[in-house]
Amino acid sequence: MIYGQADTLLVQSVAGDAATGVYAIAVRLLQLAGFAAQTLAQWFQPRLAATAIDGRDWQTQRQRLRLALAAVGGGGALGLALAVPPAAR
Repeated sequence: MIYGQADTLLVQSVAGDAATGVYAIAVRLLQLAGFAAQTLAQWFQPRLAATAIDGRDWQTQRQRLRLALAAVGGGGALGLALAVPPAAR
């Protein structure tokens, strides 16, 4: 049980309770972003596989996937930018 929380315990022993809370939130947000990216990839993969590689539909699906992943990444970057200044004080 402690093995899965070794990083949290290390942060707590080095930086204190407030930093541990920020760290825990960041880890959960990263897990959520990873889940969103995996879900998008699983949704797009069969659609990409069903179209011809040299076709216009394939390029369109790839562009949609890039935009969706950029939205997930942009949301994560925005969340990080909003969370870091209060945590750094």
